[in-house]
Amino acid sequence: MGLIRRGLYFATLVLFLTGCPQTPENRIVGTWTDSIDASMKVVFDEDNVTFFGDSGSYTTERRSDLDFSGRDDGKITLNLSSETFVASYVFSNEDKTLALYSKSDERVYYLTKEGSGFAVGIPSGWTLETDGIHRYSKFSNLFFTTNKVIGWMDKRFYNPNDSSTSYYNAPYILDGGQWSALDIAGLDIGSFWDGKTEIIGLVAKDTVVAMVTNEGKTYLSVNEGASFTKVGDTLPNLDYAGMSFAPVESIKLAFHGSTLFAAVQGTGVVNTNNETINPLLVYRIDDVFSGSPSNWEKLYQLNSPNWAEVQIAADTSGILVKYTNLIFSSDGGVSWSLAAGGDAPENIEWNFELGMLGGSLVGVSLSELYTFDAANLSWTAAGWSHGNEKKEVTGNRIYWVADGVAHFSDDFGATSQTVSGVDAFQNPTFKYGTIRDNGTSIYWAGETLFKAAR
Repeated sequence: MGLIRRGLYFATLVLFLTGCPQTPENRIVGTWTDSIDASMKVVFDEDNVTFFGDSGSYTTERRSDLDFSGRDDGKITLNLSSETFVASYVFSNEDKTLALYSKSDERVYYLTKEGSGFAVGIPSGWTLETDGIHRYSKFSNLFFTTNKVIGWMDKRFYNPNDSSTSYYNAPYILDGGQWSALDIAGLDIGSFWDGKTEIIGLVAKDTVVAMVTNEGKTYLSVNEGASFTKVGDTLPNLDYAGMSFAPVESIKLAFHGSTLFAAVQGTGVVNTNNETINPLLVYRIDDVFSGSPSNWEKLYQLNSPNWAEVQIAADTSGILVKYTNLIFSSDGGVSWSLAAGGDAPENIEWNFELGMLGGSLVGVSLSELYTFDAANLSWTAAGWSHGNEKKEVTGNRIYWVADGVAHFSDDFGATSQTVSGVDAFQNPTFKYGTIRDNGTSIYWAGETLFKAAR
C-alpha cells in the first residue's frame, strides 16, 4: 500500500509541475541578432516583439527545472501580424545564444544576443550554400559525384499529437547551385514517420550513388542520382542472439572496384545467456555496375560486448574496417585479418577516422596520424604536432578546426595552412560540424552549410 501511495504522490507531483502555468522567461528580453545575417534583428521587450521586421506580442512558458518531459527550456508563442509562430526555445552559452525550433514546420532560428562578444555573420572566406533550403539546414555528411553534391540532411519531425520531436536523415542533392530533396518517390523506401524502411547508408563516387535501407534494400544510380535501380533486396543472415532479424544501427559503404562493401553495425541486444551483443557484420555485392549484379553476401561477423563507431575504407590493396578492432581483407572479403601491428592505437572505438591520403589508407585520432602498411598489417605513427582537435580526412587532405579557424595539411602533417580568416566559426552556433572537400571546394556542414574555395 505504501508503494501505491508513493506512486500516486509522484504522479501528482509531476502533473503539478508540468501542468501549472510556467514562470515568464525574463532571459529573452533584449536585442538578438541572426547568427548568419547581422542585419536581421529580433527585439523582445516585456510583452512585445519585433521579429525580423514583423511585429506583435509574445508569451512564454518556461519549463520547470523538475520537468524532464523535453530537452528545451520552454515554449514561446509570437502573435505576429503575418502569422502565429509557436516554437520551443533553448538558451546556451550563458544565455548569450538562443535557438527557436518551430512546432509547425522545420524552421530553425539561431540568435546571438547583442553585446555577447560573439562574432555574427558568414565567416570570412566562406559563402552560404543553402539556396533552395532554409538557411539553418543541418547536414551531418556530404558525398560527391563528378558534378553534384549529395547531402545527408538532419530532418526534424514534430508530432503535435503527443508534442514529441524526432530526428531522421534524408538525402538532398545540390545540382546547378540549388538544393532539392533527392527524388526517391518511385522507390520502395518509406519515411521516418510511416513505419516503413528508411535509408541509413549512402556513398558516392564519380557518377555513382549507392543507397541502402535498414532492411538491406539497395539502390544504385549511375547518373549522379538522376534515377535509381534496385540491385539488392535484403541483408542475408542478419541474425544474432536468437533473433531472426536484428535491428541495424548504421551502415557504412565503400566501393572496391566494381564491388560494393557494407560495414553494418547492429543494435545491441541481450542474448539468452544474458550477454550483450553489439555485432559488426560485413557484406559485399559484386558487379554493381552490370545489368545483373549479385545480391548481398555476408562475409564476416564479430559479436562484441562493446559498442563503437563503424567505418570502412578501401584502396587498391584491399578493404579496411574499423569497429572495436581493425580488420583488413586483401582478397575481396574472402578472408579477414586483424590489422593491429606496429604503432596501431589501442583505443579506436571513437574519434578514430579512416581515410585516403596520397592513394594509401590512413587513420587519424585526436592526437595522431597513422599510415597503414597493408602487406604487414601494421601502422606507423607520423608524429602529429598540430593539436588534439577532431580531424577529418577528405579531398586528400587532413582538416581540423582550432580556436575557430579551419586548418588543413596536405603533406601528412609536416606543415599546416589555414582555410579561412581569423573570425571564422567564432560564433558557438557554428562551432561543431563536418568538413568535406571534393577537390574543387571545401564545405563546412553544421547547423548551416558554408563553402570556401579550395
